[in-house]
Parts: sequence; structure tokens; C-alpha cells
Amino acid sequence: FGTQARCSMGSGPQKGRTMTLGEAREELGRLQDQVDRWFEAHELLITPTVITRPFANKIRYPSWIGGVSLESYVECMAMTYAFSLTHCPSISVPCGRTGDGLPVGLQIIGARYQDARVLCAAKSIEDWLRSNNNNNNNNNNNNNNNN
Repeated sequence: FGTQARCSMGSGPQKGRTMTLGEAREELGRLQDQVDRWFEAHELLITPTVITRPFANKIRYPSWIGGVSLESYVECMAMTYAFSLTHCPSISVPCGRTGDGLPVGLQIIGARYQDARVLCAAKSIEDWLRSNNNNNNNNNNNNNNNN
């Protein structure tokens, strides 16, 4: 393709923007620099794994989130792929369920090369959630026994 190959952003705030591969590399470099600077002051970033609640498997992707139109499945996954582009290690751990019982994930993201920190945080959070869930179950059982 060479340096004159062009890519076109199909969705999101850059929709319709066309750039050469060189320009795309420069843009990605600027993004990487911003993320690196952010992680100089923060050990981890914890976010929802995805930007929407779970949806029926018969739906390819939600067409609207918070009044914003989505044009592709990729837009639903922005929270996950954005950090992959910047070479940041990340992991998703289950952290609960919605009111109607659907799973919710928590994404833990670290600075480049901080894979061990991300894995340790994931283990700690999973252990805490498991312990908290067991304590809640024990409390519920005790309340049921007292009735």
C-alpha cells in the first residue's frame, strides 16, 4: 500500500475523516503520548468493560446509547479497543449483575508493560468481590433463619 494508502474513519467523532497511514501513525503516537502522561500520575484506570448494559443476543448491537446513534458494533466496544491501540495491558473481571440478572464487567487498565500490576489488581478485586458476595449470602441466610 505504501505511505499514500488512505484510511477513512467510519464512525465516531472522526467519522468521514480521511488520512494517510503516516498521518494515522502520527495521530496514534499523539494518543499514546497522552495515555503515557496520564499513567505517570495514576497506577490503574478502572472502567466498565463496555459502554452499554448487556443486550439480547438477537441484536447485533444497540442502535442508540444515551441518545447517541451507533453505526457499528465497534462503537459499543470503544472502551476495550481504545486501550489496546495504545499497548496498555487490560483485563475484564465479572463484577456483578444488572437488576434482571445479566452480567456486568469491570475493566482494569495499566500503563504499558505493567501487566503484572493489572493481573494483581484483577486478582485482588475478584477476591474482594467473592468475599463480599459470600458475606452478603451469609447475612441473607442469617436473616432468613431469624424469621
